[in-house]
Amino acid sequence: MRYKIPWLNHFIELVVVFIGITAAFALNSWWENHKQVQAERMYLSDFSQDLLSDAESLHAIIPANEAKLNRVGRFLWQDLQNNQWPVDSAAAILVETLSAQTFAPKNSTYESIKNSGNLGLLSDYRLRKELIAYYEIFSEVALKERVYFEWLNAFILPFINANMDVLKREIKTEPAIRNHVFKNLIAGYYVFLQQNLDMYKTVQTMNDSLKTRLSQAQK
Repeated sequence: MRYKIPWLNHFIELVVVFIGITAAFALNSWWENHKQVQAERMYLSDFSQDLLSDAESLHAIIPANEAKLNRVGRFLWQDLQNNQWPVDSAAAILVETLSAQTFAPKNSTYESIKNSGNLGLLSDYRLRKELIAYYEIFSEVALKERVYFEWLNAFILPFINANMDVLKREIKTEPAIRNHVFKNLIAGYYVFLQQNLDMYKTVQTMNDSLKTRLSQAQK
C-alpha cells in the first residue's frame, strides 16, 4: 500500500511556525520600541527638570550682576565727571569685587545620556541639536568665569591686601586710588562683569527656547 504524505498538515504546521516566529519578532520589536519610547520620555522629563533648575539660577544671577555692573558703571562715570575717586565709594567698589554671582548649571542628565551613547533615543533631531549646543556652551561659560577669577586673584586681591582694611571697609593708602592703575583695575573689572553678564543672557535665551521645545516634545 502506497503511503500518502499529508501535505496539507505539513503546510498548516509550517504556516503556524512562520506565524509564531513572525509574531515573536514583532512582539520583540514592539517591546524594544516601547522601551525606547519610555526611555526617551524619562530623558525628556529629566532634561526639563535640569533646565528649570538652570532657569532659576539664571533668574537670580542675571539681575545681581546687572545691579553690580550698574554700580561699577556709575562709579566710573563719577570719576570721568569729577576727575577724582571718592574714598568711600572706592572702598565700596573694592568690597564689591570680593563677592561673585556665577552660574552653576545642572548637566547630569546630559552627561548621562551622552556617556551611555543614548543621544539617538531623542527622536526630534532639532531638539537633540539644540540640547547639544546648550550643554556644550557651558565649557565657554566656565572658561570665562575661570579667567575672571584668575584676573581677580592676580590684580584685584593684591591691591586690596596692600591698600585696604577690609573689615573696616577703609582705604588705608589713599594715594593708591589717585592714579591710573586703580582706574584701570576698576575698568577691567567692569569689562569682565559685562562679559560674564552677556554670556549668562545668551544661556538664558537658549534655556527659554529649549524649555518650549521640550514642552512640545512631551505632549
